[in-house]
Amino acid sequence: MAIMAENNASIAAISEPWSWKQNLGFDSRFKIINPSSAAPIIVKSNIPCDNILSNQSFTAIRLINNLLIVSSYLNPKVPIQSTNEDIETINSFLIKYANAPVILTGDWNARHFYWDNKTNSRGTHLANLIDTHGLMVCVPTIPTCR
Repeated sequence: MAIMAENNASIAAISEPWSWKQNLGFDSRFKIINPSSAAPIIVKSNIPCDNILSNQSFTAIRLINNLLIVSSYLNPKVPIQSTNEDIETINSFLIKYANAPVILTGDWNARHFYWDNKTNSRGTHLANLIDTHGLMVCVPTIPTCR
């Protein structure tokens, strides 16, 4: 949380389950939403928000202005059927909150030509979700995996 304080960040969506817990520490200026998840959200304590989706793969919050923020992590070692179920969870969520602005973040461990030079079935399912809901893809210009 020190990096959040140093950069005056108000909200952080975490999607690196293997390292965030060891490096986080405790800081009373922040609250962790869904800390047992692979994708928690850290929010400044003075920012009101509601936790509206919590499971091992996702955390979603609604801010006072109705903006939704979703943090996600899909484990690359789980079977594709489980991935499809997770993507369907997000699809249902986006349908339920269709009129609200949403920022969907995460590490999907998916490849698709929308954001990569390779495609896999996980990426195809995610791309279908993106197309269905008219989402905009924002990714780093350099690869984040090998």
